[in-house]
Amino acid sequence: NPVKPLGDAAIGVALSASKPVMQTDSTFNVKFRLIARNYGKDTLNNVVLANHIQSNIGQQVTAWSLVGKPTLVSGGVKLDSLFDGIADTTLTVASSTFKFAKGDSIVIEYTLNIREPLQDTIYTQASATGISIADATKIAFDLSTAGTNPDPNDDGNPSENTKTPVIFDASVTDSPFIPEGFSPNGDGINDKFVIQPLNPDQRVELKIFNRWGSLVYASSIIVTGK
Repeated sequence: NPVKPLGDAAIGVALSASKPVMQTDSTFNVKFRLIARNYGKDTLNNVVLANHIQSNIGQQVTAWSLVGKPTLVSGGVKLDSLFDGIADTTLTVASSTFKFAKGDSIVIEYTLNIREPLQDTIYTQASATGISIADATKIAFDLSTAGTNPDPNDDGNPSENTKTPVIFDASVTDSPFIPEGFSPNGDGINDKFVIQPLNPDQRVELKIFNRWGSLVYASSIIVTGK
């Protein structure tokens, strides 16, 4: 549980997830937004935002990877360039010179590529830690709550700590992905035009028109599920 705001050191953190976006290889990209705020009286330093992605999402999917690097949207904290969610789980670098005053916020975004979730809904959770500059024995800690408000009931005590869901519902997994183009030149990149996913026994009609509206290709098949 986090330190109560009636004390001197208190921090709250919230984590939200975007709707998964299917990629050409049938994986999904999901953008996460992490928001931390100082709810206590004391200014904090050594603020660390962390997420051990492998221990939560990693146990609920076939594979995952970090897309690019986390981005600092706001706040003066320094990002940990080595963050990978596995060996290095801290998104920020603990610094004694960074001052996180009452009411200050930090916003960080990062994107994960997820392959084959094992359930329709998977969950993740982050954490936040800070140390009072006035008294280093006072340590603020919080587990993230789902959404964008670290204190959903606005009572000044960010004690909520619900895990953040990532929902792979029918609107995400059943809608076919149709590439906008392909380049069959043998370089191994976008050589094939693949529409996916498709359900067994589903009839597919494909028609391709040129820029003048003339039909140049047509095909009709029934998906066998093989």
